[in-house]
Amino acid sequence: MMAELERLFRDLQWSQPRMITQLHGDASARQYFRIRCADGRTIIMMQMPVGAASVSEEITNFRGTCDEPPFIAMHRVLTAAALPTPALLHDDRAERRLFLEDLGDTPLATLVLQATSAERIAWYQRAIDLLVTMQAAMAAVPAAQSLAAQRSFDAALLNWEFDHFAEYALAARGAPLRADAARHFQEASRCITQILLALPSAFTHRDFQSRNLMWHGERLCLIDFQDALCGPYIYDLVSLLRDSYVPLTTDELTTLLRYFADATRRDLSSVTEHFHVMTIQRKMKDAGRFLYIDRVKGNPNFLQYLPTSLTYVHDALAAIPRFAPLIATLRPSLPEWQETP
Repeated sequence: MMAELERLFRDLQWSQPRMITQLHGDASARQYFRIRCADGRTIIMMQMPVGAASVSEEITNFRGTCDEPPFIAMHRVLTAAALPTPALLHDDRAERRLFLEDLGDTPLATLVLQATSAERIAWYQRAIDLLVTMQAAMAAVPAAQSLAAQRSFDAALLNWEFDHFAEYALAARGAPLRADAARHFQEASRCITQILLALPSAFTHRDFQSRNLMWHGERLCLIDFQDALCGPYIYDLVSLLRDSYVPLTTDELTTLLRYFADATRRDLSSVTEHFHVMTIQRKMKDAGRFLYIDRVKGNPNFLQYLPTSLTYVHDALAAIPRFAPLIATLRPSLPEWQETP
């Protein structure tokens, strides 16, 4: 790889590469490398996979055409909307490689895990400010110019994620639902899907969480935005505040929900209810993915976050009387809930 990069950098009249370090890429099919050049500059190289990255990507509806990688299409529109993203330094799509500005090694997760409660709230308020700004800026972009505006969460995708949870968080662990419980889960999950589809729609990053917000240049910057689409306005807030990597206290969560409601001029009680319903779907999806990544991809690193995700699901179900009976339905198949009231 080094000899190939040396030739490319020479053609680009960049300082020669001296060291290549592979970076941790979470569950992504993309690979990331930090390249240190002779002049001290560092550059991030993203190696994109061949084809779709996941089944969920394959079934995502798309009403337009796109002749370029989704990352590039989304980077263009986000940059045009003056949203903070890493600069795209070179597009080498023939080799499925992109060269990006290096935003460093300080995600929001690092900042909030080391913070006091007051500091954590302040950091999350910054993130909510970015979320609100992002939704407003992208709402002003003509749909024809935005890849995200041409694809959306629909019933097929939301239901696939529910079924993915049942397949991997339940059945794959040897505890499939009995027939009556399976019917209850099917009915409740489809009802939740319809509630979510009726919510106001907004630009949705789809993974707006503490590891995908980088602190650089005295601001939070967006990364990992290639899967953006239209979705329930509350989706990204759930991704942020029900982050499996950084649990918040009840008081912190309440404060931040109120902050979002005030910032978007929405009724707090409605925001809170929508937040809980979205949490049920989003965190069931996460639980299913964590176990899928372990069982199918052979990567157990996310299993440590499974109990937190399932606690979020339990608490959200308990907060919505209409769906609270699903706790008893699922409890026999979830060891993490065996001792939970």
